[in-house]
Amino acid sequence: MNNIFLILFILLFVKIKSIENFARDKLLYKCFDEKKLDTFDEFEKYSLTIKNKHGILNITPLEYIDDIEYIPLIGKGMLLNNLCIDPDHRNKGHAVDLIYKAMDKAIELNKNFILAQIYSKNKKSLNLFIKKLKFSIQNSGNDINNDHFVEVIKILN
Repeated sequence: MNNIFLILFILLFVKIKSIENFARDKLLYKCFDEKKLDTFDEFEKYSLTIKNKHGILNITPLEYIDDIEYIPLIGKGMLLNNLCIDPDHRNKGHAVDLIYKAMDKAIELNKNFILAQIYSKNKKSLNLFIKKLKFSIQNSGNDINNDHFVEVIKILN
């Protein structure tokens, strides 16, 4: 019986540690340069960080981000940002795991949708979100560095 409580405690601790207040993790620098990361620094204080063994993802409530076009009639949402999987561990399901954790956290926070902005040149990420995870294209545009992105959305039930 004591073993069951120990196992439950360990599982609960691991789940709690996988979602924490934002911290700019060194793993992010394997996926983004400082300039890209700095474009979002004013919103970091509102973000949560979700981690697994080989990846990291931040989620930020959209009500704090003025640059994102308002989406009428569907309520409040979360922005997935800075998804990064260690290059040595890609294509093993780590990104999907993080995105599902982000969806669960968004639902827990009473959010109705998840939004992500994906650079158009990142075809693998676009395929992951659109084909595998069934996100819909919401919009497209250019960021402050004039890099083209596609905005994708997933309505949460």
